[in-house]
Amino acid sequence: MRSIQLKAITAAAALGCVAGVSGAAVFYPVADTYVHQGEPTNNFGSATSVVVANDGGNAQSKSKDRIGLFRFDLTDAPANVTSATLKLTANASTGNDNHGYEIWAIPDGEADEAFDESTLTFNNFTYASTAHDGSLDLSQLTLLVSSTRDDDDGAQDEVYQFSSQALVDFINADTNKIITLIVFQWDGQNGNASSFFSREAASNQPELILVPEPASIALLGLGGLGLLRRRRG
Repeated sequence: MRSIQLKAITAAAALGCVAGVSGAAVFYPVADTYVHQGEPTNNFGSATSVVVANDGGNAQSKSKDRIGLFRFDLTDAPANVTSATLKLTANASTGNDNHGYEIWAIPDGEADEAFDESTLTFNNFTYASTAHDGSLDLSQLTLLVSSTRDDDDGAQDEVYQFSSQALVDFINADTNKIITLIVFQWDGQNGNASSFFSREAASNQPELILVPEPASIALLGLGGLGLLRRRRG
């Protein structure tokens, strides 16, 4: 299994694998799915993969566009997070070109932040739009990570780690304990899709890994306990 650290384009990004860091808290999605422009009434909430694709690149949106969503319940999240990483594992073996990715967030309390994975479709997703690149209207969303390309994108079990100071700041500013992240291909390759394991998969589920400042670790009584894992429901 090859693990890559996707470099953010913004200078403020701080990348690194935090697995094994003492006091890190690991959260699994309470909901994840994707929406498909070419199948606008279909729901994919029970799928074992979250698929993303940008058929248009920098051109107009096309029917193969797919947008991934992950919702996390951070009720038990540590205060004063100093590092945050969204960890995704590829559920694909062949057929993917290299891509760059963006991680966007739905602002606190806005539409579809608490989406229902069993009912969400392209047609009822607030930010889906055939008038925008990749079928995603970014005007009301918050950009957290913009990654470089990876030449071996999509190799089976390849691990992607998305992290930035913007992600840390967004989590620390959260007021309702809900974080919904959108995975978007900024560098489309003619609809060539990337597939990531979902929370319904038997292994390699998505993770949001948070590292609090040392004082918070002490207050939570996590010293020496290693990773604190919040299992999916």
